[in-house]
Amino acid sequence: KSLTEEFTYKRYVSTARRMRGKKYCLLLAKKYVVDDGDEYYDVSSSSFGRSDDDDDVVGMVEMGMSLCPVPTNITSSNATIAGAAGGNDGTSNKSSEETMTPTPLIGVICVSPKHQKEGIGMKLLQKCEEVAREIWKEDFICVDVEPDNAPALSLFEMGGYVECLDGEGGGALMRNTTILRRRSAEVKPHYLLRKRIRDDDGDGLNDDI
Repeated sequence: KSLTEEFTYKRYVSTARRMRGKKYCLLLAKKYVVDDGDEYYDVSSSSFGRSDDDDDVVGMVEMGMSLCPVPTNITSSNATIAGAAGGNDGTSNKSSEETMTPTPLIGVICVSPKHQKEGIGMKLLQKCEEVAREIWKEDFICVDVEPDNAPALSLFEMGGYVECLDGEGGGALMRNTTILRRRSAEVKPHYLLRKRIRDDDGDGLNDDI
């Protein structure tokens, strides 16, 4: 790993240790080579930096809880879901009632430059949704994305995430987020994206909403 990759990895592993027992997870994508020489990737929870595993890590994602606006008047019909949580059919993703609620939030997602465009980012994203839905029993998941981060915006769009709307101006909701870059913290505006991951019966959703 580069020094930046090593620093970032160890920082989030340290955070994962401190957050044990809370709704927080650090998921790692690792590369495995089977006997016939074929390679495959799998996503699992952090091993907390054991030296025998670190070199196999090709990507990681952090997820915790944060206050985010979520609809309060959702129903199980696809039309209403699209209107409340945002759809790809041009309907608004602002419901008539939203409240600031503790919601799973993807804090950072990264893939080694040598292994990008191999579907690893999507595997990490889907694993976050599985944890939030099946273990944490949450209905929505959110993510903050920098407006100029085109690869990340494309990934989340393909995953069915949509922009939350600003209730006052009607444009995409943005909020300031602290990020760590080159070992220094800075505050920058981010889009807030959201996806509904459970229906009213507690089942997972297959629709991109």
